[in-house]
Amino acid sequence: MSAGGKNHKEVQAIAEIPKHLKPFTTEQDPSLYSWIDHAGWRFIMQLSADYFEERAHPIYRQGLKATGISIERIPLISEMDEALKKFGWRAVNVSGFIPPAAFLEFMELGILPIACEMRKVENLNYTPAPDIVHEAAGHAPILADIEYANYVKSYGKVATKAIFSKKDIQLFEAIRALSDIKEKPSSTEEQIALAQKNFERAYSDLDYVSESTQLARMSWWTIEYGMIGDLNKPVIYGAGLLSSLGESFHTFDKNVKKIPLSQDCIHQAYDITKHQPQLYVAPNIESMKKILEDYANTMAFRVGGSYALGKAKHADTTTTTVIDSGLNITGVVKNFSCDAETDYPSFLNIKGPLQLSLNGKELADWTTKTLPKRILSPMGAPTEFSIDGKSQKDWWNINFNLQKGRLLKATFESGLSIEGKIAEGVSLDGRNLFLNLTGYKYHCCYENKTYELENTLLLFGTIVPSVYGGAGDQPAYLEATEEQVYVSNTHQANYDTAEYQDLISAYKSVRDMREAKTPDSTKLNEIITLLAEQYPKDWLLRWELLEINTKLNLSAPWEEQISSELEGMKTTYPQNKELIDRGLSYLAKLKTQKSAA
Repeated sequence: MSAGGKNHKEVQAIAEIPKHLKPFTTEQDPSLYSWIDHAGWRFIMQLSADYFEERAHPIYRQGLKATGISIERIPLISEMDEALKKFGWRAVNVSGFIPPAAFLEFMELGILPIACEMRKVENLNYTPAPDIVHEAAGHAPILADIEYANYVKSYGKVATKAIFSKKDIQLFEAIRALSDIKEKPSSTEEQIALAQKNFERAYSDLDYVSESTQLARMSWWTIEYGMIGDLNKPVIYGAGLLSSLGESFHTFDKNVKKIPLSQDCIHQAYDITKHQPQLYVAPNIESMKKILEDYANTMAFRVGGSYALGKAKHADTTTTTVIDSGLNITGVVKNFSCDAETDYPSFLNIKGPLQLSLNGKELADWTTKTLPKRILSPMGAPTEFSIDGKSQKDWWNINFNLQKGRLLKATFESGLSIEGKIAEGVSLDGRNLFLNLTGYKYHCCYENKTYELENTLLLFGTIVPSVYGGAGDQPAYLEATEEQVYVSNTHQANYDTAEYQDLISAYKSVRDMREAKTPDSTKLNEIITLLAEQYPKDWLLRWELLEINTKLNLSAPWEEQISSELEGMKTTYPQNKELIDRGLSYLAKLKTQKSAA
């Protein structure tokens, strides 16, 4: 028994999505949303609309209207896509967590990934998993603010250049596993506890704070959990707060410290499984942009030199080293040395899989699959070099392709020496980019070691102006290496419609009566009996019964019974106490308003 309103799956066909990002997209199947899911969405949106009236940035309320998000039903992402076009954005269907690099690239392109899943009723207060509440009701409305939307794009552009570590990847996998298992309907308490333990282990093991981690913190304290305005009376704009009934409710508690936003937020860690003990307040969007830009100026992709190479070496992950010839070399920086005075590199040791690219495009004749396994190259011009024993000059511009098969020997000012047979030279506008050498011998005085390789590349360059995370031509690199293999999840249902058929039908009946404003006392009594006999834990439908009693002025004889059951459930199922309390407070306010009217 579906509640989707359409019998076909919703698939986005956005031309702007690059080929390598398409595997992260999925289909939204509206028929998988049960009337229980729609009731959960409606409960969150109703209480949020009321609570955020004065506590959220005004653009949030405007954005809800602009995006056409309904309080009554879970939206179609295709409809969200049409609405977001109005302010220069798009929306695309995804499922669960996608890798941070992919998410950031979507954001840089102005495409909002929206998870198809709807959180389970027991997680209405908060879920660590991406879901349609977080993305559609949290992120999308605020994007109506053009200044903020530009900040998000700028953040994505900077963050895609960040260097990440292996432990960043391990933590991401632990978070994804924990969120998936918490939202999986068939998960046991033991499985959840194990996933929680694995997350805590990965979190505590994060002993190296990478650029990626620091930018993730900045995103958490701005895009996800940000507040804005006067420090003494801020309002909410972060999507994580806007989509969390529980977290947003505690935002204004006196024990939640409010801190002026500064670049120091990159040093403040966070735990996705707990309420945040502090939140950062930005005076305006412009201040956020400045903090982002100031931090970007400290990153490896802008600083370059030994600082950037050191970041890459420490991370021990795939990065791209840019040399002043324009050549981009993708691989893992294993070692390097730079002159103490000039900071110019004297040698680079980069391990494959390798990629060579110019202006974001892989060199067609030098693909990742055909390149050598490692580059061991001195940098700068040699103090002397010879070809087949004959001394040579003009290191930068000599046509090495006329010297194929001959023996090159060179000694550099740093003390490094190399020799190898010239297989091929590659140049750009008459200037050499690199040589392919076979039978290569490399004496590294810094390591007091001589390397012998079947073949490697000798790089022509003096300066390393930039090092950034990921590959120079990401689509080609991922396709060649399968480094980031990811099989997209498919949209899953929260409820087995056969097992929960009676309960789902009951939710549908209450919805129909409320919308038609025509109560059926016989049917309502049947639903109350069903809940008592088969679903003693279901608090949400009991709350909806009280709501229909209030909205339709029923003064039903079962009102006291249902109210008493909900009060009892607050003790029996304490994890739902806050949701029940907030729901009852909302109904009390509604009743007062109706009486006043």
